[in-house]
Amino acid sequence: MSLKIYERLSAISFSRPSGTDKEKEVASFLEKEIRKIGFEPEVETFEYTRKVPKKATLTAIYENGEERSFSVTGVIDSSSTPEEGITAELYYLSSFDDVSLGRIKGKVVLIHDRLSPKTYRKLKEAGIVSYITTSGTIRDTYENSDLETVRFRDNLLDIGAVPAFTIRMIDAVELLKSYPQKVRVTLSLKEEKVESQNLLVKVQGTEYPEEILVAGAHYDSVPFSKGSWDNGAGTVEILSLLEHLKDHPGKRTVYTVWFGSEETGLQGSKAFVKRHEKELGKILEKEAGFLIRIVDRLANSIVFPIPRVIPEKLRDDLIEYFSPSRSAQSELPAIKEEKISEFHF
Repeated sequence: MSLKIYERLSAISFSRPSGTDKEKEVASFLEKEIRKIGFEPEVETFEYTRKVPKKATLTAIYENGEERSFSVTGVIDSSSTPEEGITAELYYLSSFDDVSLGRIKGKVVLIHDRLSPKTYRKLKEAGIVSYITTSGTIRDTYENSDLETVRFRDNLLDIGAVPAFTIRMIDAVELLKSYPQKVRVTLSLKEEKVESQNLLVKVQGTEYPEEILVAGAHYDSVPFSKGSWDNGAGTVEILSLLEHLKDHPGKRTVYTVWFGSEETGLQGSKAFVKRHEKELGKILEKEAGFLIRIVDRLANSIVFPIPRVIPEKLRDDLIEYFSPSRSAQSELPAIKEEKISEFHF
């Protein structure tokens, strides 16, 4: 089995971003593998929209009137600038302390860390007009690196988008060393529809078919990444699980799901939940570690051993990550952790 897993992983280890032909290529590969195992996959196509950069520029303006351009990409789903762009002072923010935050109002801010809702809110409240994040390291060269295109995450949208950009780290260093008086940034975004798909196989339970377990993995990757670990490994593990279930169906029903477009805001998961809303009450547990052994034993246990509770800290962390208005859990009272009696499989 290990050789087959490796061969499958090797077959899909290439960049496969959401909505691209490469993502569809992996979906087609998975359909063929599922049929080889002996199941007919349900292909659930879905669409979502995003705002993609059509034009992004950064120009440094110096005291003597000279200008110099630096290569940047616009951040997907951020915000367009006026056609003439935004001209403002550049400020390198190395710390989110109150003194530094007090200096950035009306400025374009350069940062080298990804933003959390908490840190982004600080930038917005401090009055920035745009921000620039860095890509890569100072050891990169133009020959061995690409300029990354990142996405403005959903948990930042509720705070309000500003024009955002990504610059190579080596260019960011050069920009700061040149001491520009001001910078001018322009960003033009255009809304586009993206089509993707989930693959689903339902393995009917022999005694409790109305009770459902779900084991899933996403098969897309971020740009410029082969995605072997995130989440090619999970993708092929679910195929192995399906092979096991073919010969050893459980007492409970098991859904194996391969999600598309996870890297662009959990789009496949959202589409799956929307399509299967009426079944959510039957779903007991999501993918667990050691998939074949765990799912096999859970599916055949006389009494289901895992309580359906959400630890208070986990609930709070999820709300912070996704933002309160986008988290269904924010509407529920916190469930304090209870001592759970020891259970042995």
